[in-house]
Amino acid sequence: MQPWFFEWKFGLEEWNSPYLKMAPDDLHSVYGGVLGSHLLHILDEVGALLPIGVKKFNEVMDIRLHRCYTHHKPNDLRLPASATFFSTRYPTPNYEWKAILQVLPMLLAGLFKVGGRDVLVEWAVALADWVEATFYPPDGVHSDSTLSRSDDLLFDFELKSDAIAGLQASRWNIRKFHELALFSSRVRMFGSHRWYSTERGERNHHWVKIWWDSMNGRDIERGLFTQ
Repeated sequence: MQPWFFEWKFGLEEWNSPYLKMAPDDLHSVYGGVLGSHLLHILDEVGALLPIGVKKFNEVMDIRLHRCYTHHKPNDLRLPASATFFSTRYPTPNYEWKAILQVLPMLLAGLFKVGGRDVLVEWAVALADWVEATFYPPDGVHSDSTLSRSDDLLFDFELKSDAIAGLQASRWNIRKFHELALFSSRVRMFGSHRWYSTERGERNHHWVKIWWDSMNGRDIERGLFTQ
């Protein structure tokens, strides 16, 4: 797969190509992109294929999620804040998506099979394996062998993604999906992804957003000292 801007005559020029200017970011590429946006679209497509429809299907997914945690709660990760996580969408913090990723294969089991294969479960397992290998290497440090394994697992994840491309409007031809291929090269160039992850900045920005909402955009100078 190749994003549309590669076909533009200046698409690969150093001064223009987004891929040469940006480091991939786990917060936005994985948790905000593949999971936070496109998994939800996939579930909606599955719901649309069923007699119960999208709304009822997402309500069933809410129940499934809570039962997954009841029987197999991930270590040190709490249940998402909303009891209607799938049926009532809201801006989800990445730590909630991390928790969901740990039970994702169980959550998706039996929902969509092709030729006898549980393709959604295969996709979820491949994603979880790649995330673990890429962001949580042994002793927290990558080597040539761990990065090579990350590349192999990403290739497997891309194959599993092709199997469910019909459930995704863009067929995975999106920037955040293509960014996944950049993680191992950026680790080789810059070290661990945590040094350029935007997670820390996003967490700090969260409090700024709360302050701004309480201000309602008025009397900003005064609010700096009173809120």
